[in-house]
Amino acid sequence: MIAKVAYQLAEQRGFAPGHELDDWLAAEFEVNQRLMGNGFM
Repeated sequence: MIAKVAYQLAEQRGFAPGHELDDWLAAEFEVNQRLMGNGFM
C-alpha cells in the first residue's frame, strides 16, 4: 500500500529526483491515517 501511494506522489511531481524519501514518508503517514480510520485524503 505504501509503495503504491509513494508512486502516486512521485507521479504527481513528474518523477523529479531527490524526493524519494519524502514521498515514502508521506505515503506511510497517509496509509497509517487511512488504516486508523481518520480519512486523510
